[in-house]
Amino acid sequence: MTIREQLERATSNHFSMSELIYLLELSPSRLDREMKHISNERWNASIAIGMGQGKRIFCFPWLNHVWKDALKVRLEHCSGVLKQLNCILLIPTHSPTIIEDIVDEMIFIH
Repeated sequence: MTIREQLERATSNHFSMSELIYLLELSPSRLDREMKHISNERWNASIAIGMGQGKRIFCFPWLNHVWKDALKVRLEHCSGVLKQLNCILLIPTHSPTIIEDIVDEMIFIH
């Protein structure tokens, strides 16, 4: 399914599709592509789809220094949107310095 199709299916009861596109800064040119063809915008699109479905807890994949540099702006934006909406964002990583400027709280698991 394309991002647009997933958003149309997900937004029946929660957010409108245009609200999600605006909030998560989704590129109109990528809406008619499948998730695997939208590069790093997949994080924003995944959150938009989840929000449309009424999800409140989100989890990014394992984040290392290489990905943090590539995703910094996206992480900060997504984190800010989710904080505004009182959602939870989990970002697993091996180093607290990778996320310390993005998160409100860190939980260490040994």
